[in-house]
Amino acid sequence: MTAPVISTSVEKIAIEKESTATVGITPQDGEQLDLGETTLEFIHTPGHTMGSLCIYLKEDKVLFTGDNILGLGTTVISPDEGDMTSYIKSLHKMLNYDIEKICPGHGPEIDAPIEKIHELIDHRHQRELQMLDLIGSGKNSMDDIFSAIYRDIHPGLHNTARRQIQAHINKLVEEKKIEQTGNIYRIVH
Repeated sequence: MTAPVISTSVEKIAIEKESTATVGITPQDGEQLDLGETTLEFIHTPGHTMGSLCIYLKEDKVLFTGDNILGLGTTVISPDEGDMTSYIKSLHKMLNYDIEKICPGHGPEIDAPIEKIHELIDHRHQRELQMLDLIGSGKNSMDDIFSAIYRDIHPGLHNTARRQIQAHINKLVEEKKIEQTGNIYRIVH
């Protein structure tokens, strides 16, 4: 017997288009599934992708995060699939749950989940401050920002790093903290 694929309605189309899987369950945000001794709560957590989903085991206080939170490192937020503003809101949303353990989609389990979520929020905030400082000091192109932040990164990760920068840029433009003219960014006063 094959277990049903569970996804948000946003992800359903992509899953069925790109694989042979059929999505059997598309839960609403906050919807609960009673399995007897265990209750699953489905939490829509857009950001990594716009259809990202976490599953909370209420009785065990365990949050399955998929790619939203990783056991090691940080989640890639790529503007073509996700959104930095939504991601940070989703991290804050996770803090509303009584979590004792995170089981990520990749990497080891996280036994200090609240600290990890705060660490990720702080990392994104610090990255934005770093980018604002760079832009304010005249390092105001993608190449300038990339070179300053990721100077020692493996060449195979350059495109991923640039997408991360672009996700932050999009958020800062949306918040009217910076504006973009061509390939140049500048602080909005």
